[in-house]
Amino acid sequence: MENENIVTNETQASATPEAKPTEKKVDNKPTYEELMTQLAQANADKAKYKNSIDKLTKNNGDLTKQLREHMTAEEQLAQAQKEADETHQAYVKELEDFKRMAEAKERYMSIQKMDSELASKAAMAEVSGDYMALANIQQQFNEQTIKAKEAEWLKSRPILNAGVGGEKTDITKEQFNAMGYKERVDFKNKYPSTYEAYIQ
Repeated sequence: MENENIVTNETQASATPEAKPTEKKVDNKPTYEELMTQLAQANADKAKYKNSIDKLTKNNGDLTKQLREHMTAEEQLAQAQKEADETHQAYVKELEDFKRMAEAKERYMSIQKMDSELASKAAMAEVSGDYMALANIQQQFNEQTIKAKEAEWLKSRPILNAGVGGEKTDITKEQFNAMGYKERVDFKNKYPSTYEAYIQ
Protein backbone atom coordinates (compact mmCIF):
# COMPACT_ATOMS: atom_id res chain seq x y z
CA MET A 1 0.00 0.00 0.00
CA GLU A 2 2.69 2.17 0.71
CA ASN A 3 3.74 1.67 -2.82
CA GLU A 4 0.32 2.60 -4.00
CA ASN A 5 0.35 5.69 -1.88
CA ILE A 6 3.61 6.67 -3.38
CA VAL A 7 2.35 6.05 -6.88
CA THR A 8 -0.82 7.92 -6.15
CA ASN A 9 1.09 10.80 -4.69
CA GLU A 10 3.31 10.80 -7.72
CA THR A 11 0.29 10.64 -9.99
CA GLN A 12 -1.40 13.40 -8.12
CA ALA A 13 1.75 15.39 -8.18
CA SER A 14 2.06 14.88 -11.92
CA ALA A 15 -1.65 15.54 -12.49
CA THR A 16 -1.68 18.84 -10.63
CA PRO A 17 0.27 21.60 -12.03
CA GLU A 18 3.70 21.86 -10.77
CA ALA A 19 3.95 23.93 -7.78
CA LYS A 20 6.36 26.75 -8.14
CA PRO A 21 8.65 27.39 -5.39
CA THR A 22 7.73 30.62 -3.82
CA GLU A 23 10.40 33.14 -4.51
CA LYS A 24 10.49 36.58 -3.16
CA LYS A 25 9.80 39.02 -6.01
CA VAL A 26 12.50 41.68 -6.42
CA ASP A 27 11.14 45.16 -7.05
CA ASN A 28 13.18 46.82 -9.84
CA LYS A 29 11.93 50.35 -9.16
CA PRO A 30 14.70 52.95 -9.40
CA THR A 31 15.37 55.15 -6.49
CA TYR A 32 14.91 58.88 -6.42
CA GLU A 33 18.62 59.51 -6.84
CA GLU A 34 18.78 57.19 -9.84
CA LEU A 35 15.83 58.97 -11.46
CA MET A 36 17.45 62.37 -10.87
CA THR A 37 20.68 61.13 -12.41
CA GLN A 38 18.84 59.77 -15.48
CA LEU A 39 16.92 63.05 -15.84
CA ALA A 40 20.11 65.08 -15.62
CA GLN A 41 21.73 62.80 -18.25
CA ALA A 42 18.67 63.19 -20.54
CA ASN A 43 18.76 66.98 -20.13
CA ALA A 44 22.49 67.02 -20.91
CA ASP A 45 21.92 64.90 -24.04
CA LYS A 46 19.04 67.14 -25.06
CA ALA A 47 21.19 70.27 -24.67
CA LYS A 48 23.99 68.60 -26.62
CA TYR A 49 21.61 67.70 -29.48
CA LYS A 50 20.06 71.18 -29.41
CA ASN A 51 23.50 72.77 -29.70
CA SER A 52 24.32 70.47 -32.61
CA ILE A 53 21.04 71.34 -34.35
CA ASP A 54 21.58 75.07 -33.74
CA LYS A 55 25.09 74.83 -35.16
CA LEU A 56 23.86 72.96 -38.25
CA THR A 57 21.00 75.43 -38.71
CA LYS A 58 23.41 78.36 -38.48
CA ASN A 59 25.76 76.75 -40.99
CA ASN A 60 22.82 76.05 -43.29
CA GLY A 61 21.70 79.69 -42.96
CA ASP A 62 25.20 80.94 -43.74
CA LEU A 63 25.42 78.72 -46.81
CA THR A 64 21.98 79.85 -47.96
CA LYS A 65 22.97 83.50 -47.51
CA GLN A 66 26.18 82.95 -49.45
CA LEU A 67 24.24 81.19 -52.18
CA ARG A 68 21.77 84.07 -52.38
CA GLU A 69 24.59 86.58 -52.52
CA HIS A 70 26.25 84.49 -55.19
CA MET A 71 23.01 84.20 -57.15
CA THR A 72 22.47 87.93 -56.86
CA ALA A 73 25.95 88.52 -58.22
CA GLU A 74 25.21 86.12 -61.07
CA GLU A 75 21.93 87.87 -61.76
CA GLN A 76 23.70 91.24 -61.73
CA LEU A 77 26.31 89.85 -64.09
CA ALA A 78 23.57 88.48 -66.35
CA GLN A 79 21.79 91.87 -66.33
CA ALA A 80 25.03 93.69 -67.13
CA GLN A 81 25.73 91.24 -69.94
CA LYS A 82 22.20 91.72 -71.30
CA GLU A 83 22.59 95.51 -71.27
CA ALA A 84 25.99 95.25 -72.96
CA ASP A 85 24.49 93.00 -75.64
CA GLU A 86 21.62 95.42 -76.23
CA THR A 87 24.05 98.36 -76.48
CA HIS A 88 26.22 96.40 -78.90
CA GLN A 89 23.23 95.41 -81.03
CA ALA A 90 22.04 99.04 -81.14
CA TYR A 91 25.54 100.16 -82.17
CA VAL A 92 25.73 97.51 -84.89
CA LYS A 93 22.27 98.49 -86.18
CA GLU A 94 23.30 102.14 -86.24
CA LEU A 95 26.42 101.26 -88.25
CA GLU A 96 24.43 99.10 -90.64
CA ASP A 97 21.87 101.90 -91.13
CA PHE A 98 24.66 104.41 -91.73
CA LYS A 99 26.23 102.10 -94.31
CA ARG A 100 22.90 101.49 -96.05
CA MET A 101 22.19 105.24 -96.05
CA ALA A 102 25.61 106.06 -97.55
CA GLU A 103 25.14 103.39 -100.24
CA ALA A 104 21.61 104.63 -101.04
CA LYS A 105 22.77 108.26 -101.19
CA GLU A 106 25.59 107.31 -103.55
CA ARG A 107 23.14 105.35 -105.71
CA TYR A 108 20.69 108.28 -105.92
CA MET A 109 23.48 110.70 -106.77
CA SER A 110 25.17 108.51 -109.39
CA ILE A 111 22.25 106.79 -111.12
CA GLN A 112 19.45 109.36 -110.82
CA LYS A 113 21.75 112.38 -110.70
CA MET A 114 20.07 113.84 -107.60
CA ASP A 115 21.75 116.69 -105.79
CA SER A 116 23.39 115.85 -102.45
CA GLU A 117 20.63 117.29 -100.23
CA LEU A 118 17.78 115.51 -102.03
CA ALA A 119 19.80 112.26 -102.22
CA SER A 120 20.38 112.42 -98.43
CA LYS A 121 16.66 112.87 -97.79
CA ALA A 122 15.78 110.01 -100.13
CA ALA A 123 18.38 107.70 -98.54
CA MET A 124 17.13 108.53 -95.04
CA ALA A 125 13.53 107.82 -96.07
CA GLU A 126 14.58 104.52 -97.67
CA VAL A 127 16.55 103.32 -94.63
CA SER A 128 13.82 104.32 -92.18
CA GLY A 129 11.20 102.55 -94.31
CA ASP A 130 9.15 105.72 -94.95
CA TYR A 131 8.15 104.93 -98.51
CA MET A 132 5.56 107.72 -98.73
CA ALA A 133 8.28 110.30 -98.07
CA LEU A 134 10.52 108.52 -100.58
CA ALA A 135 7.76 108.68 -103.21
CA ASN A 136 7.29 112.41 -102.52
CA ILE A 137 11.03 113.00 -102.86
CA GLN A 138 11.07 111.06 -106.15
CA GLN A 139 8.14 113.13 -107.43
CA GLN A 140 9.88 116.35 -106.37
CA PHE A 141 13.05 115.22 -108.14
CA ASN A 142 11.11 114.34 -111.29
CA GLU A 143 9.42 117.76 -111.33
CA GLN A 144 12.78 119.50 -110.87
CA THR A 145 14.28 117.42 -113.65
CA ILE A 146 11.41 118.19 -116.03
CA LYS A 147 11.62 121.92 -115.29
CA ALA A 148 15.38 121.91 -115.80
CA LYS A 149 15.05 120.05 -119.12
CA GLU A 150 12.31 122.43 -120.29
CA ALA A 151 14.42 125.44 -119.37
CA GLU A 152 17.40 123.93 -121.18
CA TRP A 153 15.25 123.21 -124.23
CA LEU A 154 13.80 126.71 -124.26
CA LYS A 155 17.28 128.22 -124.09
CA SER A 156 18.40 126.12 -127.02
CA ARG A 157 15.49 127.26 -129.23
CA PRO A 158 15.76 130.32 -131.42
CA ILE A 159 13.36 133.17 -130.78
CA LEU A 160 10.22 132.63 -132.77
CA ASN A 161 8.38 135.45 -134.38
CA ALA A 162 4.88 134.17 -133.86
CA GLY A 163 3.17 137.52 -133.89
CA VAL A 164 1.29 139.05 -136.81
CA GLY A 165 2.29 142.35 -138.18
CA GLY A 166 5.44 143.35 -136.35
CA GLU A 167 4.61 141.97 -132.90
CA LYS A 168 7.53 140.05 -131.52
CA THR A 169 7.02 137.77 -128.55
CA ASP A 170 9.02 134.98 -126.92
CA ILE A 171 5.88 133.27 -125.64
CA THR A 172 4.78 130.10 -127.39
CA LYS A 173 1.23 128.85 -127.71
CA GLU A 174 1.92 126.14 -125.07
CA GLN A 175 3.13 128.80 -122.68
CA PHE A 176 0.09 130.90 -123.47
CA ASN A 177 -2.19 127.94 -122.69
CA ALA A 178 -0.49 127.54 -119.33
CA MET A 179 -1.09 131.21 -118.38
CA GLY A 180 -3.57 132.36 -115.81
CA TYR A 181 -6.37 134.89 -116.42
CA LYS A 182 -4.39 138.01 -115.41
CA GLU A 183 -1.38 137.01 -117.46
CA ARG A 184 -3.61 136.46 -120.52
CA VAL A 185 -5.17 139.93 -120.09
CA ASP A 186 -1.69 141.47 -119.95
CA PHE A 187 -0.66 139.43 -122.99
CA LYS A 188 -3.77 140.57 -124.91
CA ASN A 189 -2.97 144.22 -124.17
CA LYS A 190 0.66 143.85 -125.34
CA TYR A 191 0.16 141.51 -128.29
CA PRO A 192 -3.45 141.72 -129.50
CA SER A 193 -2.94 140.05 -132.90
CA THR A 194 -0.87 137.18 -131.38
CA TYR A 195 -3.53 136.80 -128.71
CA GLU A 196 -6.20 136.41 -131.39
CA ALA A 197 -4.08 133.81 -133.21
CA TYR A 198 -3.47 131.82 -130.03
CA ILE A 199 -7.11 131.65 -128.91
CA GLN A 200 -8.36 130.14 -132.16
